[in-house]
Amino acid sequence: MQAEEVQDERLYTPHEGEDGFTFRAVLTGCLLGGVVSCMNIYFGLKTGWSIGGSLIAAIMGFSIFAAIKPKNKYGVLEANITQTSGSAAGTMTSAAGLLACIPAMSMLGHDLSYMQLTIWAASIAYLGVFFAVPLRRQMVLVEKLRFPTGTATAETIMAMFASGEETLEKSRTLIRWGIGAALFTLVAFFFPQLGHPDPALWGIYIGVAFSALSIREWFKGNQSRAQFLVLLAIAGILIGERLPYGALAMAGGYGFSLLVNPLMMGAGVLIGPRVGASLFAGAVVAWAILAPVSQ
Repeated sequence: MQAEEVQDERLYTPHEGEDGFTFRAVLTGCLLGGVVSCMNIYFGLKTGWSIGGSLIAAIMGFSIFAAIKPKNKYGVLEANITQTSGSAAGTMTSAAGLLACIPAMSMLGHDLSYMQLTIWAASIAYLGVFFAVPLRRQMVLVEKLRFPTGTATAETIMAMFASGEETLEKSRTLIRWGIGAALFTLVAFFFPQLGHPDPALWGIYIGVAFSALSIREWFKGNQSRAQFLVLLAIAGILIGERLPYGALAMAGGYGFSLLVNPLMMGAGVLIGPRVGASLFAGAVVAWAILAPVSQ
């Protein structure tokens, strides 16, 4: 009965002899997951949060093989293996404790060698694979839990193979924004005030952001929305000159500051307002309430 129910819920039925678990799919996923893993270390040490990378691996994997055009066509099952291995590699940063306990141990003077970290991470990975089978049976087959990330990734894979050109355009957009973010980060390294602007410049930043959005809407043909954004840009500049700097200085004493960073903006879009609000509330409680009390 369970097998019939799972069959009815499948989004895709494989063709006879269709390749799935292939070397190229695993290798591509691991390489993309390695990039996500490096990103997670930078992002996670700043926020304590990490991103799995399933969607990134699925989209980029499809785009890579669409550009290469191999003799053996890249299929849906291979795309699933690519996103699976990419997600596994990307989430190892948090699973292995590289965003929490390992940095804390290092700050306390207990540094681990490369081999020790490798053995530790491999042990964690083995436990994850070992428990995957019973957890899948309970969570997927019995309780039929809907995993948002997995569901979204599956829908994305199906949409990619249904409209390949649109996916390639999304991939190009992702690469363009990635290059732009890299250039911004490089410039901000030499000019730190670009990433951490003085409170007196906050209004200008707000005005520039709304101005850029208004230009985008104007070229898309939304003149009324573009005009509204121009008004918000003017209001942001005017209000920015009258911000309560005393309150901002007090917040800075507890470690709060404005950070202009493409990575944080992109992560905010991915995690959504609920998780973002939870992270913000946690920061306020930890640094504005508990930190002063513990001193």
